[in-house]
Amino acid sequence: EIKIVIEKLRINIQDTEHVTNVYIVWDEMSQEAVLIDPADKASIISDRIERLGLKLKYVLLTHGHKDHTVALPDIMEKYPDVKAKYRFEETKHKGEKKHART
Repeated sequence: EIKIVIEKLRINIQDTEHVTNVYIVWDEMSQEAVLIDPADKASIISDRIERLGLKLKYVLLTHGHKDHTVALPDIMEKYPDVKAKYRFEETKHKGEKKHART
């Protein structure tokens, strides 16, 4: 039997009043996890992953806005074997540049 757990972290974006949601999804048996939209504050996210004893396998980005991606470089550095998956086209959100990758 597979039991999937979803945990939502509410992360304040640095130097703003904006709060965004970060999700950690994992299989309770294998402890393998997916991180969705690592908004900001990588240390808070990674501390939670470590406290739960999870094995982070993937990072999924729903889109390329900064409020969903700021912590990505730090997460990828801390977990070098993790694969990041994303597919998004040009956005016009606060002057961000075009991104497209699968």
